[in-house]
Amino acid sequence: GAAVSIIITLAVLGIISFIGKPISKLTSSSYEISDGQLAVKAYNAGITANIGNHINKVVKNLKTILCEINKISEQNKSLADTLSRSVEQTDKAAGEIANAITDAAQNSSMQAKSIIEAKGSTRVMKDNSVEIARKAKETQGIANDMLE
Repeated sequence: GAAVSIIITLAVLGIISFIGKPISKLTSSSYEISDGQLAVKAYNAGITANIGNHINKVVKNLKTILCEINKISEQNKSLADTLSRSVEQTDKAAGEIANAITDAAQNSSMQAKSIIEAKGSTRVMKDNSVEIARKAKETQGIANDMLE
């Protein structure tokens, strides 16, 4: 009886050691991974080899996804920077167009004023021409009277 008890005890301790150590190591490494330490590899030896390999595969895929997300994020940042520069250029162009329109409006206003002034001058010149023609007729009449 005592020898059988010792053998059973040693067998149980052997089984516990065979199962317990790999499970303990897998638990420890998977805890670190779950804490965000993706550089850690899950323990993948002994009885936990398959579970550890699957966890490592998931971590590898997660790293790939994170790299892709980072790449897309960089592309989005680049696009945002390009868009920002385009908006600034458009804003600058719009300002220049607004200034050009304002200048054109001011020039048009000045031209309109000049046209009005020219129209007034033309009217004065017309009135003067009519007056000169009238005076010329009077002078011609006086000259005809003198000749007679």
